[in-house]
Amino acid sequence: MGYTCYVSGDITLKDIAKDQDEVFKLLEDFQWLDFDISFCEPSAIEIRYDGNFHDDEWEDLLNDLVPYIREGCLDFSGEDNCFWRYQFNAEKQEWEELQGKIVYSDPKPIPKKGGNG
Repeated sequence: MGYTCYVSGDITLKDIAKDQDEVFKLLEDFQWLDFDISFCEPSAIEIRYDGNFHDDEWEDLLNDLVPYIREGCLDFSGEDNCFWRYQFNAEKQEWEELQGKIVYSDPKPIPKKGGNG
């Protein structure tokens, strides 16, 4: 079975002109994860995924991308309403995992439309 989650985020590469072939090859090697990739700028990759999650597979992919990354952040939301992200720390040249939660603002009334009701 597995744990289902949704992944959404962007990664900016250091030098796509120099590293493009290596990055494409690396992403192809992990394509069995069945994620969606799009290049939104010459050096930015957008990643989307909706399916079974195994942290070791994603961590392998992200760690293999480290030599090519300038910045990046991937947000994860699980089937049990758990939220976390992998944020790239450029200074340390490593991914860091951050746990998240939804925080709601103070309640505000919904404006009523004119009339008697």
